[in-house]
Amino acid sequence: MLHPDTLTTLTTLRSHGPAAVTPSDLENVVTNPATPEELALAFGLYVLGTIAIGAVVLAVSQSSVRRLETRIVERPVPTGVIGIGVLVGGGVAFAVVTATASYLVAAGVPASVGTGLEALALAFPIGLTVANTVGVIVLGSRLLRRVGRGPKPNLWLALAVGAITVNVLYLLPVVNVVTVIGLVAVATGAIAGQWWHDRRESQSDSTPRERSADG
Repeated sequence: MLHPDTLTTLTTLRSHGPAAVTPSDLENVVTNPATPEELALAFGLYVLGTIAIGAVVLAVSQSSVRRLETRIVERPVPTGVIGIGVLVGGGVAFAVVTATASYLVAAGVPASVGTGLEALALAFPIGLTVANTVGVIVLGSRLLRRVGRGPKPNLWLALAVGAITVNVLYLLPVVNVVTVIGLVAVATGAIAGQWWHDRRESQSDSTPRERSADG
């Protein structure tokens, strides 16, 4: 059942036509909900957004997510420390690249160069989004294990459970900050650690082949 205020708002919007609903209005509702209805809308959009990004991550490689979860569970503290280091370094690099792009464009360098640097700088926020999503899936998987869903819960169900749980936690002051930092740090550390592990393994696999070729 719709709240009377919601009905009034819908009636007003209809009377002004579709053009009355602007992207800025929706952005304001999402970032600064003022009523329970707007809060519910913002919550739903955040959950759907998280699930959409998570679906892309799972479509790329569920086995990678499994390996990242194992790394986080087995070494949570070292993984988190590594993640914080990567985040700090990435944040500094992001600021430097962004400032350099702005300076070069202001100095008269072709705009394409600045655009290229800005596109490169987008790798950092994209990486943060992916890391946060991995953390959401891992959290959902751990919660499902707690309720007896087996040693390897369905990752799609874990995504849904994690998305709802995390976005509920985001509504709580202080808890939301701890949740964001914790999820992103451990997921970033796991991704960096897994990448380094895979890189060393590929190098060790290629070395014997090179030696046998030389011999």
